[in-house]
Amino acid sequence: MKTVYIDTNIFLSFLRQTDPNFQTVKSLFEIPNLRYVTGIVTLLELNSILVREGELVRTGLLEILRKDGSEKSFDLTVKEIVILVITYLLTKTKVSILNDAENEPGEAFSHSTKINSIMKIALNINSETKLRTLDNIHFATALYHSTILETKINYFVTLDENFLSKKVNCQKLMETLVLHPNSVIQLEKS
Repeated sequence: MKTVYIDTNIFLSFLRQTDPNFQTVKSLFEIPNLRYVTGIVTLLELNSILVREGELVRTGLLEILRKDGSEKSFDLTVKEIVILVITYLLTKTKVSILNDAENEPGEAFSHSTKINSIMKIALNINSETKLRTLDNIHFATALYHSTILETKINYFVTLDENFLSKKVNCQKLMETLVLHPNSVIQLEKS
């Protein structure tokens, strides 16, 4: 079974049915025999985005409930709604969260410190990947699990054009294809 690392933007497109990539992302999650994973940073990003869009998320949740025939009014906080939405996304897409790494002795910019293994990798690879901070942490998570823990990640899937433009840099560090969801769909059809 192949393993697919899912970037945060894939979840956002799946959540927003009016998103131009919604059908593509939905099709990606319908491919049989793929294992979908993501990192803790995805939870942080989703939480941040959904909290900032709290009223929009609340309105959307109520609209979904009305479509299901429920006229009940729910008195939920934004935090509770965000937890519900993230739980729904992970359940609906069958995405597992990869365990975070342990802290280990290390050096960061000539200072001895205890540093999370994924963050240590992110610090070390950034000059090669040239990715933005959160993208670099996503890639470091996939790299850590694929190389250190030997959980082969076959595909790293993103809609981020900036990330995709740097895929050659990333693929030099790990035998994982960095792809747009359409490319995974095409590869898995053949």
